[in-house]
Amino acid sequence: MMKIKYPLVAFLALFSIFLSACQSQPMPSAATDKGLIIFASDRDGKENYYTMNPDGSDVRKVNLGNLPPNSIVDRPVWSPSQKEYVFTSNSGTNSVIYSVRADGSRLKNLTNSQNIIAADLVPSPDGKYLAFGSAEIEADIFVMKSDGSDPLNLTKYAGRNANIAWSPDSSTIYFNSNRAGTPNIFSIKVDGSGLTNITKGRGMDATFSLSSDGKQLAFDTDRSGNIDIFTIDINGENPVNITNDPARDVEPLWSPDGKWIAFKSNRGGGWDIYLTTPDGKTIQQLTNTPDVDELGIGWAPDSQHLIYSTKIGNQSDIFILGIDGTPPVNITNNPANDYGPGWFQVK
Repeated sequence: MMKIKYPLVAFLALFSIFLSACQSQPMPSAATDKGLIIFASDRDGKENYYTMNPDGSDVRKVNLGNLPPNSIVDRPVWSPSQKEYVFTSNSGTNSVIYSVRADGSRLKNLTNSQNIIAADLVPSPDGKYLAFGSAEIEADIFVMKSDGSDPLNLTKYAGRNANIAWSPDSSTIYFNSNRAGTPNIFSIKVDGSGLTNITKGRGMDATFSLSSDGKQLAFDTDRSGNIDIFTIDINGENPVNITNDPARDVEPLWSPDGKWIAFKSNRGGGWDIYLTTPDGKTIQQLTNTPDVDELGIGWAPDSQHLIYSTKIGNQSDIFILGIDGTPPVNITNNPANDYGPGWFQVK
């Protein structure tokens, strides 16, 4: 979280609208096609959001437009199909979802003062919808069109519902819920139909990740007696323990190309990043820093690198790690605290 949250003749007006529609929409600046990294930092004396290239160059403050004073903002999420950021802002009285172009123009209030306290914004792959968590009454999952219209409470106050993932075709939302008593992973159609408990059974099913082809889930669970990483088909069949280790294996994250699952484990004494194939036959340790914790792990679009932040001493920095075994590289290396990274494709 951060604090950042004339009349003309008809012909000229129409001509101006026409020109505006024909101009290309502002995009975040990227030096390469490897995408951009967005992160939080207090390098200007207070918390703001910035973008940078994957090598740490061209650091720029994210322009979120003319927000109300003392706004508290969650990390903006870039929607490639809509070519804009979406984010939540809390000014002390309510929580608002905004969209804004990369240059700070066209700031739009998408929720229009509805009684919604929103977080965890996830645009659909096709850009038509925006799913988000809300604490209106209970912790629920909402969906609305990308322009803010037609908001729908998908989970309707049954249990606590959190964590959101979209199917590749934008038809289905996956989420955690304890509505059945034990935390499981559910799916539901974007219109609210077809609620399905995918991982039903004993044990607590927590963090999950959807494969890029939408056919499997990876999730951490204690159903084996230890906390391990399981995979399961999207229809709820064929659950497989792919780590099966006495240590705790958590936070699985499927690579964009579907070939790898990254996860954290304390099997070496402290928390480190590991990598496994989806069948669990090949597991390798990527970091060996048991005295620090790697936070906010994410994949690069190329599926060859991971990004995370870690705190060494009193300073938090952002690192990039190759899956080929090359040592992690500190790409911020700034006296300020840099954290909460996310790696996204601009186009």
